[in-house]
Amino acid sequence: MKRIRVALVALILLLGLAQRVSLACSLPVDADEPVYSWAASYYAGLMARGEWEQIPQYTYTLEHPAFVKLLYGLALWAAGAAGPPDQPFAPPAGFLEWGDEAARLGRLAVNRYVSVLFGALQVLAVTLVNPLSGLLLAVHTMTAKYTSEIYLEAVPACAITVAILSCGRALRRTDGRAGGWLWLSAALLGLAAASKYNYAAAGLVMLPFVFWQQRRRPWNVLLYGLLALAVFFALDPILWPDPVGRLRDSLLFHTRYTQSAEVARYDYPWYQPLLWMSGAGVWHPGQFWFPFDILTFLLSLVGLPFLFRQNRLYFAWLVWGWFLLFIWPTKWPQYTLIITPALCLSAGAIAQAVAERYRLRFDEETWERIAYYLPDREFWIKPSRGLIIAVIVLVTLYTVGYVAVRVERSRQVRGWTTYTMAEGEISGDMVTALALDGAGRVWVGTRSGITLFEGDQATFLYANNSPLSDNRVTALALDSGGRMWIGTESGVNVVEGEEWRSFTAAEMGLPEARVRALAADPRGPLWVGTRRGAAVWDGTAWQAFSPLQAGLQSETVLALTVDAEGRAWMGTERGLAVLDLTGTGPAWITYTAATPGLDSESILALVTDPQGGVWAGTGGGGLCRFASEGWECFRTGNSELPWNSVVALAVDDQGRVWSAAEMPNQPGGAVAAFDGAQWQIYTPRNSGLVTGQVTAILQDRQGRFWFATGGSGLSRFEPPP
Repeated sequence: MKRIRVALVALILLLGLAQRVSLACSLPVDADEPVYSWAASYYAGLMARGEWEQIPQYTYTLEHPAFVKLLYGLALWAAGAAGPPDQPFAPPAGFLEWGDEAARLGRLAVNRYVSVLFGALQVLAVTLVNPLSGLLLAVHTMTAKYTSEIYLEAVPACAITVAILSCGRALRRTDGRAGGWLWLSAALLGLAAASKYNYAAAGLVMLPFVFWQQRRRPWNVLLYGLLALAVFFALDPILWPDPVGRLRDSLLFHTRYTQSAEVARYDYPWYQPLLWMSGAGVWHPGQFWFPFDILTFLLSLVGLPFLFRQNRLYFAWLVWGWFLLFIWPTKWPQYTLIITPALCLSAGAIAQAVAERYRLRFDEETWERIAYYLPDREFWIKPSRGLIIAVIVLVTLYTVGYVAVRVERSRQVRGWTTYTMAEGEISGDMVTALALDGAGRVWVGTRSGITLFEGDQATFLYANNSPLSDNRVTALALDSGGRMWIGTESGVNVVEGEEWRSFTAAEMGLPEARVRALAADPRGPLWVGTRRGAAVWDGTAWQAFSPLQAGLQSETVLALTVDAEGRAWMGTERGLAVLDLTGTGPAWITYTAATPGLDSESILALVTDPQGGVWAGTGGGGLCRFASEGWECFRTGNSELPWNSVVALAVDDQGRVWSAAEMPNQPGGAVAAFDGAQWQIYTPRNSGLVTGQVTAILQDRQGRFWFATGGSGLSRFEPPP
């Protein structure tokens, strides 16, 4: 039976490894992956050039310890990667972007497999303690996601898991002596701290248990702490030049970050970690084999009393971890990984209790007792007539209900069409922009090129088959002269007939050209918003501007529109700047959260309506309209707007305002159409919208509505006549 246990452990490990390898090969680039990839690339360059002494001087992302980034750098160096001699300190334009296809990682993908390795080792460690817990951790979607990407999670998650499990083994000693397992837990606690601080914070739960076991040998407690600190400082070379000062700066960053615009935009509630328990499967449909995190969470609640009786340290780990998640203001989903092994151990405690109650083990005796209750050749139970009737009635009711649901669903999706990359219908599933040209063709910009729809015929434009300068399209706009402008991560393209022209950052007079928004003035000028300011093209020359000139705290222009008076409205994460070049009023006007009626500084979308009003989609403040009398905002509390973060806007030929509302707690959302009095809400549940995570909206000449999504392709809706 020992062989059965070994085979079971091997199968669980293989399942966890296979799931993570699959994710590493297919998941799009995540939010922080470009940051850590660049740090690793920089380290690899230093190593390749033999400039090891420069490693402690590289303080990019000082807020996090250096060990994991160094480990990623070593992997790249071993794979033959080397940065250029004049490698910039921070990532240049066009390095990597959130949402890029996995193939864009190139050689950097080796670091995903470093994460996969440590994620699999974490699964192995938990499986050796409790096979059911290991199985749950192997398929846990949130854990699998962040231990398959170039994040800082996999290494410290593995380290702190093995540290606590090792400490638990050391605590079994009844003679009070310190053994190898105890010192291993101390070293791994230091390694976790040198990887990411929040895992070390979770590991502090071990200290009271160590202190109690070693209360007669207090010097061992002191040595435990000193060993952890020694490993921490040894594995974080960034601290070597100035240990106290740099550690202080690193820790204080997190306190300041909780007050940042990015955190304020999402405004997650204190209970947000509970909402993350639904798992990462909702973000990447079809990528996870067993998207049932919520089941693991519910089982962990049931298992709490069993876990308390079986292992007080694991119980304390779970409780302490939840406490940390609740009190810390920043609520990013990857933070939940500090407790996911404890969740799985709590769920596994139920199976362990059952096994102990009925003396179930991996041995011959257990198998014989189980086999006694299994049916043999003579086994047969003849069902009663009443049971047969009941089964028939239930099957009939289910069939009727199923048919009714399918009929209703068919009615809801009537008029809806979905286009995906898998079906070869669009160039990429991460759609970022939509525009209609003078011939009535629909331009669809994605992170993988452009799809041009002329009727039902699709044409694909890529950097390798057209003059398109960059496949990562971010914005589209048609100007008054019938030219199509294409914003990308490396500049602007303009198409006039068969002629293409490109503009770089230098030509536009901007520090960089990562375009975030485009807006055409009906009078002729074309506005471009980038991460480092805005620029306007008057037909012959460019002129650059920055919201910093208006007194705002951000130069990244996320949204643009031009009002009826010719003023350019620039939305940023820190407010709204209005630039008037007509000379009829003040050159700059600003609106922030201090402006009466406007509660949010994060402006994510802008559009003008036929009456001359300007609509602003905000990050948490709802949908707001500015007219001569001031601001009026529609929020969940005073309207039927589904959520208060609005990321895309459009106005149709009837004057209705269409807004894409983003869910604050998880990916997804809904589309809301507002005619000034009534709201009509579209979600994947009541329509054929492929997902609620909509990034752009367009109405074509036939009156059809097109909805771009952030990873699920394109939806088109043709309203009934």
